[in-house]
Amino acid sequence: MMQEILARKLRVLRAERGITLQEAEELTGVTRETLGALEHGQRGAYTNTLQKIAEGYGTTVEDLVKEGLAVPLAEASETGRPASPGLEDWLLERCGHALLTLSDQELEEAFEKAHDEDPEAVKALFQGITDELLAVLRPADVSREEEMLLRSRRGAATLQWAKAFTESGLYANADEEFQKSVKAIAEALQAA
Repeated sequence: MMQEILARKLRVLRAERGITLQEAEELTGVTRETLGALEHGQRGAYTNTLQKIAEGYGTTVEDLVKEGLAVPLAEASETGRPASPGLEDWLLERCGHALLTLSDQELEEAFEKAHDEDPEAVKALFQGITDELLAVLRPADVSREEEMLLRSRRGAATLQWAKAFTESGLYANADEEFQKSVKAIAEALQAA
């Protein structure tokens, strides 16, 4: 029973972060083979392995093995979006804004407002989100802790950028600047 609970929670934790088994190995210090076997319920875990996994994913051993809902990344904020520990502060410090941490509804509202104002406001909003994603995908001068935070959030950040891409409506009349932004993201994703 505990093995099934652990397997489910490990799959959810990795999926929430949008990372591969290789990236999970780097995050936790547990081999991808062991992580894969644990995620499929093919074996049990030693206490020291559980501790490494819990530390890597920013949770506790107790949360990994207790029955209940999947381990949340963090408590939901008052706005209803999941808090992203550290990412919002990191983006604010590096980019001056944290648009990638907006909930889907907040993102939609931001684009509606920008569309009402002016086409340039839509471009500026989308460019801000693109700049943030590039900062996450190609971090410079970051600590090991910051690198691990960014790795664990790449998948979610890329998904949010894709939602912004759709909400912006810019793809319909893509100008050269917009095409460069999309190309830069594609290259960064390939390199990541």
